[in-house]
Order: sequence, then structure tokens, then C-alpha cells
Amino acid sequence: MRGGLSQIIMKTKTSRSAAQSEPTEANIRECAYQLYADSDLSNGHDVEHWVDATAILQAEAVRAMTNNSR
Repeated sequence: MRGGLSQIIMKTKTSRSAAQSEPTEANIRECAYQLYADSDLSNGHDVEHWVDATAILQAEAVRAMTNNSR
């Protein structure tokens, strides 16, 4: 995972409360933009970046919830 994306994930983790399991639209937008930037600003992949960003942030939320329940 690239540096910018991991920073976004860390920022998302700290901005979300423990009860909030779904990333916000703003979190997804920021992550999707980072994926776009990491792909050398390659146009035409906006939906793919959005879906990937959603999946990345949701997986991170599940991971955080799992770690918090231990």
C-alpha cells in the first residue's frame, strides 16, 4: 500500500468513532482520489477507484472492530 493511501486510512480510523463502522462519503472520496493519484492520474477508472476505496475502508473498519472486540 502506498504512503498516501495508508495515511488516508489512518486518518479515517482516527476520525471514526468505534460505533461507526461504515466509512463516510468524504472518506471514500479522499481514498479514491489517492488511488487515482497513485495510478499516475490515469483517467477512466473513477468507478474502479471508488469501489476499491470503499472496499479498502470497509475492510479496515472490520479489522478495527475485530481488534477492538478482543
